[in-house]
Amino acid sequence: MMDQKVSIFFSERKVKFFLFLFILSILFFISGARLVSSDEVSMYLTVENIIKNGSFAIPFPDAPNSTTLDGKSYTWYEAGNIIAGIPMYLIGYGITSIISISPSLSTLIIKAAVSLTSAFVGAWIAIMFYSLSRYYGVTRRLSVGMAIALILTTFLLPYLKMFMREPILALCMIGGTGYIIRALKEKKSKDVIIAGIFIGYGILTKLAFVINLLPLGLYIFWKIFTGKNDMKFSVLLKFSIPIILIGFMGTGLYNFIRFSNPLNTGYAGGTSFNIPFYVGMFGLLFSPGKGMFWFAPLLLLIFPTINEFRKHHRDETYLIGGMFIVNLILSSVYIAWGGDGSWGPRYLSPFLPLFFLMIAFYLNRAQKIVKQFAITLTVLGFIVQIGGISIYAGAYLREIGEYPYQKNFDDPEFLSKAHFIPNYSPIIGHWKMLKRNIGEHLEGNYPRLGISQDTPDKRLPIGEEDRSKLLHTIDFWFTYGLSANIQGWIIIVGIVLLASSITVSAFGLQRSLSLKE
Repeated sequence: MMDQKVSIFFSERKVKFFLFLFILSILFFISGARLVSSDEVSMYLTVENIIKNGSFAIPFPDAPNSTTLDGKSYTWYEAGNIIAGIPMYLIGYGITSIISISPSLSTLIIKAAVSLTSAFVGAWIAIMFYSLSRYYGVTRRLSVGMAIALILTTFLLPYLKMFMREPILALCMIGGTGYIIRALKEKKSKDVIIAGIFIGYGILTKLAFVINLLPLGLYIFWKIFTGKNDMKFSVLLKFSIPIILIGFMGTGLYNFIRFSNPLNTGYAGGTSFNIPFYVGMFGLLFSPGKGMFWFAPLLLLIFPTINEFRKHHRDETYLIGGMFIVNLILSSVYIAWGGDGSWGPRYLSPFLPLFFLMIAFYLNRAQKIVKQFAITLTVLGFIVQIGGISIYAGAYLREIGEYPYQKNFDDPEFLSKAHFIPNYSPIIGHWKMLKRNIGEHLEGNYPRLGISQDTPDKRLPIGEEDRSKLLHTIDFWFTYGLSANIQGWIIIVGIVLLASSITVSAFGLQRSLSLKE
């Protein structure tokens, strides 16, 4: 019996290892290796100045998405994603210190390294999902399949190419929820602390993440007072301490260092919550330009899933449902409910792992015809994401004339074409642009971009005359390399190495799945 348990343990470790490597290799392959959005650039510049100057201050005024104070800029964004980007910045900096290249190219390489931060987070999400799915009794093969579907067929995928907060929030969501569920079921105090660390880091990454404490707190109280749990209040204490230290005190210290006030976040972006709930709710769930069921078709199975999951895991159904509802309400009334310009309902992406967990449980018990339907929805989701990862979201808004923004966020007609008119849906529009741009590349008419030495806005390292050409690019590192006249052999070597890594990890994953469960 002991030998069998050891064998199962090591076979599970093999699955996780190859799943991590497989997802990471794919995310590296499809990377854009660039930082373009104002969110990314603002956080990147903060990382850069932490490394170079030991300061959160960006040493010039009017940096993207920042507050200016005494001639310096401070990003609007919380510390979590910035901290996560530091190791990748150091790796990029180390590479550029070894090789002899121009300063402008050196900056591009460091930015490319930082842009890969979310790829590691995505691979971590996959194995976290796999572990939790196995905990709920889902077969090994289906757990792997759903983990891959979660990453490659949902609107989370484009954010795994970007230095954005959503991937970390998704990781913290499944990490915090998964560990607290297991801790209360199995009475493991260590898991309670780990859950608190995940939730605390989620708050450190985005302060609005704190809203999840309401359903989580109610769930914990319900479990410790209705179940035979001898941990009682020690659960609340062990859960709360890392949240207080990392989430609240960490955020307070970060604010104090920047503004001498722990309560001053410096945020000057959209801070209003004046959108009618029905507008944001409809937009996030059903609109052709943002609706989550269009951007992740497999979520259609959530409707039969809820009843099946509730029969076996009632409390966890209410927990996940409660977390989704409070966040849906908050996001729906937020002035920038669409998270623009972005792909799909950006603010709902952290919930995708938990929804997919419930769907995996449902499919594990479903009839063959339901599983076949799920495969069809998965393929559709993958087709949708091809458009999302091949064309940068901001480029499409420029293409249809809705960027630069012509109206305010709270104007009912703000991005009305991209949000609500079906034939302007990014799902369709991105594919149209992709078809055109692929044709231009095959004909040899791809854009030639010159790297500019003078980049005062620190966003796009190309000359003003070249920026219109970005609408004709394809958002992958190798196509950008082609446009930037990078030597062809470097691009080919990179493609071969990453393709080999994908192949080897896929083969290893297949072999590990054949081992006895």
